[in-house]
Order: sequence, then structure tokens, then C-alpha cells
Amino acid sequence: MYSSHALWFPFLGRFLVVSDNLEKSDVIIVLGTHTKGARVDWAAKLYRKGLANKIIMCGYQAGWKTSTAEIMKKQALYLGIPEDAIILDYGWNTNGTWDNAINSLKIVKENSFKSAIVITSNYHTRRARFAFNKVFNNKNKGVRILISACPGGSFSPGHWWKSRKLTESVFLEYTKLIYYLLFTPDYALEVGD
Repeated sequence: MYSSHALWFPFLGRFLVVSDNLEKSDVIIVLGTHTKGARVDWAAKLYRKGLANKIIMCGYQAGWKTSTAEIMKKQALYLGIPEDAIILDYGWNTNGTWDNAINSLKIVKENSFKSAIVITSNYHTRRARFAFNKVFNNKNKGVRILISACPGGSFSPGHWWKSRKLTESVFLEYTKLIYYLLFTPDYALEVGD
């Protein structure tokens, strides 16, 4: 029985993780359910390497008139990112990655950006790629999207089943991915028409 775990479980973990070869882009988009700083730290490193001149912080409501985007902005400022390089998406809606993609597309179009690097946790990269590609490339919007898995997270594709918390995360991620594949919301495809 263990040998089948050794074969299938790592495959299930690795399937969730995708990461593109990064190249210079117009903007970095940081998905914002992670306020411990790893995603912002990675964005700051890519910014300092010259991979983009602007960073969009995608947030969600974290309290009364408070968004995680504001927390992420404070982290970025602490890491030396200039304030004029930061664009906030407050993310008051609650539809997660779809809304991150939709709100980001609006900002990208307003700024005439043609390319973006999307940063998220490694286990979330496949679903993020799906959502961003659906929203950004629908009806020839034509913005190049590159996905970057934030290094240093707690998810290990080869050992996730050894932790109850990570097992729950994998189950939830697969559930969401299947839902995304089966039920792309119409509003996600109509944005920017």
C-alpha cells in the first residue's frame, strides 16, 4: 500500500504546481490571501531584479474598511519598494482568484500593460494560471501571463500527505480546480468587453 502512496501522492502534489520561466514584464501581480509576507517578499526580489516596474497587490476584505492589499503594501514599502510602483486592488468582492484576475485585468488595461507575472503559493499556481488565462486571453485581450510559484512555502509536493493541514489544502485545491474547470462564471469572461 505504501508503494502506491509513494507513486501517486507526489504526482498529485506536483500536478498542482506550475511555474513559468520568468522574463521582463510590465507588472507583477501578487495574489493576496497570504499576509505573512512570503509573496510580497518574492515580488520585491523580482522587482529589484528588474523584471517589472509596477506591482499590483490583490487584496480581499480583512475587516471593516480594511483590505489585505493595504497590509501587503506596508510590507512592500518596508522592503524598499517605492510607493509609486505599487498599485492596490482592494478586492472587496469575495470570489477569490476569479476576482483577482478580473480586477487585475481592469488595472492592466487602464495602464496599457501587455505582460504580467502572477505570484501565488505553489499549490495554487495551476488554478491561478487557469483563471488568469481565461480572463486575460478571452476575446483576444492578449496580455501575456507568466506564473511564478512563491518559494519557501509550507507545501511540499512530494510529502504533502504527511500533514493533515496540507492534506486538507490539497483536497480543497483539487475541489476548487475541478469546480473552476466545470463552471467558469460568465462574469469572468465578460470583463472588459
